[in-house]
Amino acid sequence: MALALLQQQDAQGIGEFEQAFAIARHLESYDGAMIENNYGVCLLALGDLAGAMRVQTQARRRSERLGLPYAARLVDGALGCLLYHSGDWEQAGAIAARVIGQGDGTQHGEAVEAHTIRGRMALARGDRELAAEDARRALSLAREIGEPQYLVPALGFQAHLHVLEGRPDAAAELVSELVRDWWIGLALSAESLACAAFAASQAPAARDEFIAAASRYALPSGWVEAAAVVAAGDFGLAADRYRAIGSLPDEAAMRLHALKRGIEAGDMRPTLAWWHTVGAAGYAREAAEAIGVGLRGPVSGPPPPG
Repeated sequence: MALALLQQQDAQGIGEFEQAFAIARHLESYDGAMIENNYGVCLLALGDLAGAMRVQTQARRRSERLGLPYAARLVDGALGCLLYHSGDWEQAGAIAARVIGQGDGTQHGEAVEAHTIRGRMALARGDRELAAEDARRALSLAREIGEPQYLVPALGFQAHLHVLEGRPDAAAELVSELVRDWWIGLALSAESLACAAFAASQAPAARDEFIAAASRYALPSGWVEAAAVVAAGDFGLAADRYRAIGSLPDEAAMRLHALKRGIEAGDMRPTLAWWHTVGAAGYAREAAEAIGVGLRGPVSGPPPPG
């Protein structure tokens, strides 16, 4: 009931999830773990990263305690997203690699999220080849599964890469498909919308359509509000919106987009320092080129997980 209401953009679904979670906290069972996970995913999609982390951490412990591998894998998918946005890319990469390695011959949506996260980290680190491969695998798997919450991140990331490849028309097709056919997936995956929003900002054929859909979105999601600003091309303001949510990579990416287009990008020093800690050599070099200076010394940090 709660999910169905949220997919219809009915905020009553938030209250339904809160009631279910209040009961689930006392259920030492598979149902209790699943309700916790679903509520955590809901909080993540609404932009409450701290609340989502608390709930998913509890769900992970319960899954381990009760020996529930399927529930644990679901929770890992959400934890990977949370760690990616919080800036802990070492842990996010480790979880992504674990989830991808748990395919066991079945198709599962958590692998879509894992490929997208790994691909976005690879792109920031300058590994376009790995980013493209992860985007391809994410979209292929998402289409096989056919569930809206997995098509949103996969279509968005592939559209983003199409823009970087100089293919705005191909990007516009994917963004239009997302808005037309899979928009209800935002109830569970709005945190991934920045890629599609950036693609829309660079693809005139889809820009107005995306902005209109985001502006009409009825649930109180900071991600969707920020995405509308991104699509309109106001990257400096978008960076501030993502900072308010707590997404380090989305804030950093928007500051880079602003810098490259001569828009007020704000203080880049914290962004550059964070990129160095996570090995985001690709984005750091792009920023240095936009500023007009060369990088001094290597960019440190772990390599993209295999």
